[in-house]
Amino acid sequence: MVKAPTKQASVVGDVVRKTLNLPKTDFPMRANATVREPQLHARTVTELYATQEKQRKGVSPTFFLHDGPPFANGSLHTGHFLNRVLKDIINRYKLQRGYHVHYVPGWDCHGLPIEIKALEKLKLPRDKVRTLYPSSSYHETCQLDPIDIRKHSRALALDAVESQKKDLMRWGVLADWSGGKGTRYLTMDPDYEVRQYDVFKSMVKDGLIVQGYKPVYWSPSSGTALAESELEYQDDHVSSSAYVRFPVKSASAALAAFPNVNDLISMARSDLEYAIVEVAPGQLDLVAVALVDAYKATLNQPVQTVATVWGADLVGSIFSHPLNGQDSIGCYTAEAGTDLAGLFVQTQGTAKVLEQLAQSGALVSVSEITHRFPYDWRTKKPILLRATKQWFAKLDSLHALGHQV
Repeated sequence: MVKAPTKQASVVGDVVRKTLNLPKTDFPMRANATVREPQLHARTVTELYATQEKQRKGVSPTFFLHDGPPFANGSLHTGHFLNRVLKDIINRYKLQRGYHVHYVPGWDCHGLPIEIKALEKLKLPRDKVRTLYPSSSYHETCQLDPIDIRKHSRALALDAVESQKKDLMRWGVLADWSGGKGTRYLTMDPDYEVRQYDVFKSMVKDGLIVQGYKPVYWSPSSGTALAESELEYQDDHVSSSAYVRFPVKSASAALAAFPNVNDLISMARSDLEYAIVEVAPGQLDLVAVALVDAYKATLNQPVQTVATVWGADLVGSIFSHPLNGQDSIGCYTAEAGTDLAGLFVQTQGTAKVLEQLAQSGALVSVSEITHRFPYDWRTKKPILLRATKQWFAKLDSLHALGHQV
């Protein structure tokens, strides 16, 4: 049984306590994070940015951080966190060095991921959203008005922007989060789009914009080009592998003495030696010397080397190729001829091309191979390598200016 302290013991305790030289502080015994954290956040984020904007703008040198925006298509993840922290470190370092920091957060509001989410939110069955090889266009296959899809995509993007903004504020990213004019940018805002057109117009005027062909990863199932990061590779993909002869239309001086030469190469290295081999009376093929034996095995017949030439001597030769374009859904265009137009290149189109090559005598050999092949990570369907016309920015003339800045 514990007895309560007597009055005499309490008096003695008070006397002893007064003999101790204890420090006095206002520091709370508990963190009280629910109250203190918002205060510290305001002091080190919103108030700090506003203060330096007011005191240093037009007085101190300005440091601009041009931020590559996140996509407004979902929640932020650890990759975004790392990206924001590194950029925030740079801004705060420049702030400590006496700079006026100008940082405007933004969001990329365009792209197929947002569109797919909009389609799924419209209760469209998932198998329809991921329809393989539509007969006309992606939207027509979905049987939805493109304007409705845009409206839903915009609403989803705005929701994602607000959600991500809350996360960025919670992470303590230094910026003006008041929501006032000029404190953020969205790529779907009309004023932003107009400014982009103005910049593009200036670049065209200065000769910095050129058009050319570039091979891209193209997904027929999504109807769009894909970045390397949007590919998944499957190891069990089966393709037809063919060796094809390309008739030489215009021969260089080194080949002029050999009529009816068929070229099995589309490019030549100047430091490699090539053989002109006779595979049948009057039929000559041009093959790399190092591959003559392999070519014999492929043909399963003897061949005779008539002459050899260096790659440098082949400059000026033009071969006739059977390559033709494909449309956005992976079908041959009318340029390929009536027999191929409309056929999907990876199925019926491949079979028809091999048939025509065999009939013309251009097909050397064909075999089925299992190999690693890129697939669309969304639809899980194989992609194409498609040469498309694209716009390019010529930056060579800007390198010197960039170093000066």
